[in-house]
Amino acid sequence: MTMQPVKRLGWIALLPLDVSLSLAIICLLTMISAAQIGGNLDKGRLAGFFDTASGARIGAMEGFAVTGEFVEPSSSLASMPASSDGFAYRYVGGRIDTSGTLRPGRPEFRLSLVPTTMTSGDGWTVIWSCGERRAPAGWTKLEPSFADNLEGILPYVCRNLPIE
Repeated sequence: MTMQPVKRLGWIALLPLDVSLSLAIICLLTMISAAQIGGNLDKGRLAGFFDTASGARIGAMEGFAVTGEFVEPSSSLASMPASSDGFAYRYVGGRIDTSGTLRPGRPEFRLSLVPTTMTSGDGWTVIWSCGERRAPAGWTKLEPSFADNLEGILPYVCRNLPIE
């Protein structure tokens, strides 16, 4: 009995398997990436709040430097159109509040920026605290700040950590 040599398949026979595996890997990575898109879009929209509120923060700090009190700046949030980003803004005794929805299907959020000043009263430097962030040693928050319905996308600077 003679043995027949095994016929070599070559790379052409493996091409359908290679393409199928590559396609499966691409589909898997696409599904993983698609799950992250909503969170990244939410973070991007939330970053817009900090940009929009920057004028009000600067105006409030200038007022604090001159008068020693936080008064509503005349050219900040009050004159901003409410529909520019879909968020509602308010200036309340130094605190800047916003609320709105980041995308359909997500609950309405609330977030505040609160001025934090030196406890000793020296100088006019202001740190803006947001969310549940604690004030650093030697500093006092004007009032408590809040962050509601922002679990998982709250920026690091707003999380419940001491400022170092």
